[in-house]
Amino acid sequence: MILRHSTYANVKYYKTTIIILILLFSNINAKERECKDGKLSLLSPIQGDIIQSKNNEFNIQWNVRDDDNSNKHREIKYFLKLSLESTSSVDKLRKGERRQSIIYDYINNKNAWVTYTIYGTYKLELQLISLSTNEIIDTQTRIFSVLPGPDAFRKKPYDTYNKEDFDLFEKTCPSLLLSQQKNNDKQAKSGNHEAKTITYLGNLKMDGQRIIWLEQMSNINTNNNHDHHEYFKFQYLNFWGNTDSVNGKYLEKALNQRNVPLLNVRINIDNVNKHWQLNETYTTNLLLMYSDFKRKHVNKQTIENHIAPASKLNWLNEVWKNITTVFTTTDIAVFPNPDDISTKIYIRAARYAGVKRIVVEMSHWNFETLQDEDIDLVIAPSIFTYTLVKKYMMLKKQQSFELCHISPSVGDMINYYNNNIDESPTSSLVEKQFNTHAAYEKDKGKLVTIGVVSRLAYGKNIGLFITIASVLKLQYNIKAKYVIIGNGPAMNDLKYLAKQLDVIDDINFLGFVDNKELPLHLSKFDIFLNPTVLTETLCISNVEAMALGIPVVALGLESGSMEYLDDIASVGIDLSTPLSSSSSKSSSSIIIMDKIMNIMLHLIQNKQKRKRIGQRGRARVKRDYLKHNTMEKYEKIFRGCLLSSS
Repeated sequence: MILRHSTYANVKYYKTTIIILILLFSNINAKERECKDGKLSLLSPIQGDIIQSKNNEFNIQWNVRDDDNSNKHREIKYFLKLSLESTSSVDKLRKGERRQSIIYDYINNKNAWVTYTIYGTYKLELQLISLSTNEIIDTQTRIFSVLPGPDAFRKKPYDTYNKEDFDLFEKTCPSLLLSQQKNNDKQAKSGNHEAKTITYLGNLKMDGQRIIWLEQMSNINTNNNHDHHEYFKFQYLNFWGNTDSVNGKYLEKALNQRNVPLLNVRINIDNVNKHWQLNETYTTNLLLMYSDFKRKHVNKQTIENHIAPASKLNWLNEVWKNITTVFTTTDIAVFPNPDDISTKIYIRAARYAGVKRIVVEMSHWNFETLQDEDIDLVIAPSIFTYTLVKKYMMLKKQQSFELCHISPSVGDMINYYNNNIDESPTSSLVEKQFNTHAAYEKDKGKLVTIGVVSRLAYGKNIGLFITIASVLKLQYNIKAKYVIIGNGPAMNDLKYLAKQLDVIDDINFLGFVDNKELPLHLSKFDIFLNPTVLTETLCISNVEAMALGIPVVALGLESGSMEYLDDIASVGIDLSTPLSSSSSKSSSSIIIMDKIMNIMLHLIQNKQKRKRIGQRGRARVKRDYLKHNTMEKYEKIFRGCLLSSS
C-alpha cells in the first residue's frame, strides 16, 4: 500500500471540524490504460447501501474504462474529485467549502478508505474530470447509510441504576432547591413580584429542543402560582439567521402567540473587509479568542498585540458590544448544547453582560460547549445523558456547574389521544379541526402506514428508512404507505434516493408540519420507524409517537432513547451484539437488514402485537413524561437559580 494523496478538509457540522483522510492504493494491473472518453463506474457503495464497519472507516471502490491505445506513456490527463456530504448544515456551506478530495492518479488508484466521525446518511459524488479543460466527463452519485459496528458500543450506563431511581430530579441540584425553600418566605414578605427575564438563545430550526422551550413559555407561570402574578417573562434570541424559512416563520408565529419577543441579532459586514468577515470559520475562531480575552479581563494593550490590524479589532469591539447588549435585561440565559462551538462565545457574552444564571440544556452530545465555561446548571433530558455528563465532569475534574435530570413532556399528545381516540375495537379518529386525511385516502388498500418525524439532516439517517421501505416492497412484496414528516438540507437527496430505489410513489414527503397538526398525522401511523443512531439525548419524537399508542421501532441504542427502547413498551434494534449469519459470505449490511426485516415483518403482520406494544408505550409515557410534572420541575429549578444568586 502506497500513500499517494491525503486531504484534510474542514467542514462545518454546526461549525464542528471533521477530518476526512483518503488513503489511496496502487495495486492495479499495469495493462490498464487511461480513459479517452471517460466512463466511470462506482462499484461500492451501491445505491441505498447499509455499511456497518469497524474503526469508523468505510471503503469506496471504482473503475474507469480506458479505450485509448495511443497513451503509451500513460500521461495523467484526467483526475477524480470525490465529494462527501453528511453534515446537517451543508445548506449553509459556502461554495468551495464542501468536503472534497482530489484524486489525481486515477489510473493506479481504484479504491479509497474514508475515515468518518458521524453515523447517518451519506451522499457520495465521484466525478471524472479532464485535467486540461476541467470538463466533467462522468459523474456517479451514491446515497447510503453508515451504522456503527459492535466495537462502537459500551455498557448501558443505566445498568447501575435502580428502576426506582428513574426520576433523579429530587436527588440533583439540591442547593438550588434548598435556596428556593429558604427564600420563599422572604420573597412573600417583601411583596416583590417583578417578573424575571429568561432569555432562550438558539437558531430557528424547529426541533425537539424548540418544542420543549415553547412548552416552558406556555406553562411555567401556571404551575404553583397561587398569587396570580407572573414570576417569569421570556424572550428568544437568534444569532443564526432570519425568519424567512418555513421553520423560522413557524417559530416566530409560535412565539407571537405566547407574547414572547423574537430578537434577531445581526453581525455587521462591511464591503472593505467582507472577504474575511464572510468566512464563518475564521470569524468564529476570532470571536472565540476575543471573548476569551474579555471574560479574563485582559488589558487592551494585550488584545491589540494579538489582534491586528486595527480594523479587525474595531469590528470585534462592535460585534461584542452588539452581543452583550441584548443580554443586559436577562436574569437567566438558557442555551442549547448544539454541535456548534460558537455557543461558547454567547455564553461568555452573557456572563460578561452580568447575567445572573446560565443554564445549558443537553440537546446534543457536544461536551466541548461545557468545557472550561462559566455555567451554573446543566439539564439532562435522560438518565443516559445525565450519566455521560456526570462522567465527563469527573474526567475533567469540572464541578463548577450543577447537574439536573428533567424528562421533557408530551402532554399535548396525551390530551389529543384522550380527546380524539376511542380505545374500543371500533375506534375512529375525530377530525374536528383539520382536513388532512386526503394524503392517506388514496392508500386505503395498503396494509400499514409506516412513518417517521425528523429533521431531514444527514445525521438523522433517514436514508436507511428509505432503504428499508424499498426492501419491504421489492423483496418481501409488502404493501405499505410510508410518511416522512419534516424538512431539512437532505430533503432533495432523500427524494433522489427514493426514486433510485423505486419507492418514490410509496413515500409521502409531507415536509414541515405545524405542531398543532402533528398529532393528527402521527395517529395515522401503524408503526413509527426511527433510523437515527447514537445522536439522540432523548428523541422526543419517539416519545410523542408512544403517547399516541403507536409502536416505536428504533436504532437509537447507546443514546437517550435507551430509557424506553426495551422491547416491552417499544422495540430497539440491537446493533451492539456481534453479527452472525448462516452464511460466512454474507455481508454485514445483509445481516443488519435481516435483523431489521425480522422485526418489521413481525409487526406488519401482527396487528395485536402492535397494539400491545403501543398500549405499553402509552402507559410509560403517562408515567414518566407528564406535562405538569415536567413544568413544575423547570419552574422550581429556575426559581432556585435566581434565589441562590441573590
